Amino acid sequence: QLAAIQAYSGGASVALWLVCANDLKRGTPADVFVHSVQAGVDVLRARGMTVWLNRTCIPFPWADTTAYNQALAGITGARLVDVAAGFDAATMLADGTHPNDAGHAAIANAYLSAMRRRVWLPLITKPPPT
Repeated sequence: QLAAIQAYSGGASVALWLVCANDLKRGTPADVFVHSVQAGVDVLRARGMTVWLNRTCIPFPWADTTAYNQALAGITGARLVDVAAGFDAATMLADGTHPNDAGHAAIANAYLSAMRRRVWLPLITKPPPT
């Protein structure tokens, strides 16, 4: 992921980043995982982006996410979003790892709610004056 972030040359000002599944599947230790995530956040911030990052992993039936969740709590420079609250792995995962439509909607709503709480999005979503 870090290589893809470093190679990105687009003009985005906001990054929405969901991490955990791939590193959990690979068995990446939590300290190595969080170091890589922090490096990615740092690269994105250095490019002037506002970074929104999950502060909790979505629950997976095959993994204990406790160590990752604790590690994500230490990330700096990103606005952290709780994507696990309200996420039901039994009904929101297509294959035990990847979210289905309901899972994607739950994740999107978690990010949207966090953005609204930061008074960031209402300024953008106000209807134009008539």
